[in-house]
Amino acid sequence: MYNASLRRFSQIREFVFLSASAILCVALLVTFIQISGVNRNPKAGFREMLNGTAYKPYIYRVLVPGVVRGVLSVLPVPLEDAARSWLTRNQTIQRWLFIFNAPRDLGLEALLVWIIMYFSLLGFCYSIRYLLSITGGFKSSFSIDLSTLFALIPLFLFFGFGYIYDFTTLFLFTLALAWMAQKKWLAYLSVFVLACVNKETAILLPLVFFMHYKDQNRMPRLRFLTLLVVQVIIYALVKGWLFFEFRNNPGELVEIHLTEYQMVLQKQPWVGIISFFILAILLLLVFRNWKRKPLFLRHALIMVLPLLALIVPFGFPYEFRVFYEVYPVFSSLAILNIAR
Repeated sequence: MYNASLRRFSQIREFVFLSASAILCVALLVTFIQISGVNRNPKAGFREMLNGTAYKPYIYRVLVPGVVRGVLSVLPVPLEDAARSWLTRNQTIQRWLFIFNAPRDLGLEALLVWIIMYFSLLGFCYSIRYLLSITGGFKSSFSIDLSTLFALIPLFLFFGFGYIYDFTTLFLFTLALAWMAQKKWLAYLSVFVLACVNKETAILLPLVFFMHYKDQNRMPRLRFLTLLVVQVIIYALVKGWLFFEFRNNPGELVEIHLTEYQMVLQKQPWVGIISFFILAILLLLVFRNWKRKPLFLRHALIMVLPLLALIVPFGFPYEFRVFYEVYPVFSSLAILNIAR
């Protein structure tokens, strides 16, 4: 009787969590489409990202466009034609395509991208729940569920600008970190390959691996070196392939935006002041009770150093989305203090 009641309670809790996370993810996706200006960058337009003519470095982020093209390649032609016809006639879809900055004739592609983005958000939700449960610090499953849902809310702050691969970056990094912490190496390496195809910042994951597992007490030296070399080879092969595939595309490997920082700081200094106070509160939550935080999360925070070094010369002013890679670590460390 007790086991049956416990199982029923667990099923109810799982249903409530799924429902709440599904609703929150819908709200996040709708808000992202409405306010982020996604696809507005002429160097990374929706059509150009899908057909492979976007500028470097955006064109190197091929996971989402590749999945869309893969789905369309196996979709029966009559079904595809019927779907395109319906999407073209549907006024609601056409309004959302306008907001999404996507051409009217690419409604089916946009719908597939929305599905990928939504399930990436949902995947992030379950991945950070998994990360919180395995790294420790929580006394009950209920507190983990509540903390996971809480971690979704601050993502609204990242929507000042956006790209179609943002949520896949967030999801893949979170899942990769969780499997790295669990030492599920085949699963981790599989996700690492996808992360490399999705965005070049996947190189931060081997950095976390090196930081945490360099200690021989956590991993034998030979296994450590083997896994480290495998990750470097995977990254080099993926990046080499992408560099060769899009060698004739316009653009550069990186974009310099120092001038934009100077202009924004002169015209909108108040935005910098608000950002500073938000950062100060976040750092307080992250570093308070530092030695009581899970060791893996503390080591994973190493990712923030190269991101901070790169954001000023290569990022846009107040482009918080560049921290999607480290967000699961920051949010987990902050949530542990809030939960306590």
